[in-house]
Amino acid sequence: MHLLSGDDVTVAQGWGGDWHTYTEVLDNAFVLDLGVSLFTAGNTEFSLSYNSRFSDNCESHGAWLRIMMKF
Repeated sequence: MHLLSGDDVTVAQGWGGDWHTYTEVLDNAFVLDLGVSLFTAGNTEFSLSYNSRFSDNCESHGAWLRIMMKF
């Protein structure tokens, strides 16, 4: 992933008059999303997903198991 901008992004958030800001430094990142259906039978499906982001300033990972039943 490459954001075509040379500026950082500053976000301001407020709640009840109390405001906070933070700045995210834009950089190059490698983003990975993987998913696989583990089991499908009738109206039930089990699937597993994983996502990650690797960049100069941060690294994040996430995974989840999804169970879907159709009625």
